[in-house]
Amino acid sequence: ADAASLDLIRSIILDSEDRSMLVIESFRDNEVSHNDHPLSSHLRELKMTSIPLEEIKINNMMKIDIKKILFAVIGMPEQSKTDLLADIIYRKTGGNALLVIQFVKYLWECGLLWFSF
Repeated sequence: ADAASLDLIRSIILDSEDRSMLVIESFRDNEVSHNDHPLSSHLRELKMTSIPLEEIKINNMMKIDIKKILFAVIGMPEQSKTDLLADIIYRKTGGNALLVIQFVKYLWECGLLWFSF
């Protein structure tokens, strides 16, 4: 997000009298790890306030996770049949959950993936 948007978010969070607000900000550590990044400054400022913050780290998926998703979504009777596809998806996405979902959706939209119910 740009600095103006982060300022707006900070103002909404800090100036609100209603403390029953939930704000979710998501980012990739590797893109925001620089101290001069606007989001890094924004998060530091929020941490210095009395606002309760909860940070949840979501790691990349492992191949076994992708296999389980494919097994559940495609409905194949044997999980071992999803091994090759899971390996390809893992290599293409690095296990990034968003990219895994987008890649599976792309395969479906191109007619390269179908479900057996």
